Amino acid sequence: MSRSGYPLPFKLKIVAEAIINSQTKGIKSQLARKYGVSNYSISKWIHKYEENINLETFHGEDRKASYDSRAKLAAENKVLKSILVEKELELNKLKELLINVYKG
Repeated sequence: MSRSGYPLPFKLKIVAEAIINSQTKGIKSQLARKYGVSNYSISKWIHKYEENINLETFHGEDRKASYDSRAKLAAENKVLKSILVEKELELNKLKELLINVYKG
């Protein structure tokens, strides 16, 4: 049994989706099936993400961000931008379908 490591952008994408849809019942299970990872892994990633956010805010804004935290934020930003683009594309498709329904 080999241990697979997932890249940080992949983890952050899943964590972002889980946090955005946190009110949805069974979101972790849905994401686990969608991306082929374990539900437990997603729970751990969310916990680590929230722990890091709380740790950074606890130390205050005086503390300078290290290179690692900047890289994490950049990766998270990239993931969130890609999710935003996907949602915009989906919204445009739905608008086109709605226009076609009323035209036709």
